[in-house]
Amino acid sequence: MILEVVKIVAVVLLVVKLFSPLEPARKWIIDKLVRLMLKPGFGWVDKVITLITCSMCVSFWTILVIMHSLPLAAIGAIIARIVDLTIEKLNE
Repeated sequence: MILEVVKIVAVVLLVVKLFSPLEPARKWIIDKLVRLMLKPGFGWVDKVITLITCSMCVSFWTILVIMHSLPLAAIGAIIARIVDLTIEKLNE
C-alpha cells in the first residue's frame, strides 16, 4: 500500500516539478490563470494556481481520489514535501 503511495508521489513530482518537456505547458496554463486572476472577482484563481503547482497538494488529492484513504493521502503529501525539499536542497 505504501509502495503505491510512493509511486503516485513520484509521478506527481515528475509532472508538477521535474519533467522539463511539460514546462512550456505548465507556464502557459499558469500565465493564463494569472491573467484571469487580475480581473475583478477572480481572486479565487490564486487557490487553483497553488493547487496545480504544489506537489504536496497534488499528491494529497490524487492519492485521496485514487485510494479513498485520508491517512494514505496525508502520508503521500508528507512524502512529496520531504522529497521536494530534498531536491531543492540538492539543487542549491
